[in-house]
Amino acid sequence: MTSPRQKTSKLSRPRRTRSSRPPDPSDLEDDWSFYFSNEPSEEFGYYGSGFLEAARILARSFARRRGTRNIDILPVLFLYRHSIELLSKAVVLSGNRLMQKSGEGHDECDIFASFGRSRHRLLPLLDSIKQVFEYAHWEWHWPKSAIESFDDARRVIEDLDDLDPDSFNFRYPTNIRGERAISATRLIGRRTILAVLDDLAESLDTAVFGLDAECSRE
Repeated sequence: MTSPRQKTSKLSRPRRTRSSRPPDPSDLEDDWSFYFSNEPSEEFGYYGSGFLEAARILARSFARRRGTRNIDILPVLFLYRHSIELLSKAVVLSGNRLMQKSGEGHDECDIFASFGRSRHRLLPLLDSIKQVFEYAHWEWHWPKSAIESFDDARRVIEDLDDLDPDSFNFRYPTNIRGERAISATRLIGRRTILAVLDDLAESLDTAVFGLDAECSRE
């Protein structure tokens, strides 16, 4: 696995406006664009890296602040979980493009159909990720972490899927039936889970970078 994707640089702060009307994009010092490439299906890695960087920035901000609240962990967890979902899907998509070069990949429409069936679940993506690694002749190896092996990564994702299976529980206090989303008896170590999720997200980001590099060389 190669080095992780280059992290995004700090964005300029928008210029304040004295007008009482809602800000228009033309009022901002820099224009924002949602266009990253000609193929949006190839942008999952960029989105995943963006959410990963946001999670890290927010986590560092909370760590520097005096006093903490239980509620502070929720947006950080959501950002990490969403980055892991995006980067997992990016591994599957980039790996499939690499496999297509030798005629072993699937039609990309079938890949997105499988995403639709699994929705936001993470566990259904693991078998496809493992298949990609086997095709690339890679071994999952992230030393000195809780995800050193693929089996370790699977256990972390199983725990994450149990805690928030549908990318819902970190965003809402209840499910759609009005029941508590996460059990009141459920406790997690804040520093531990953030460190583990950061390692998992970065390992996936590294894999996407490597797969994209392999695709460009073929």
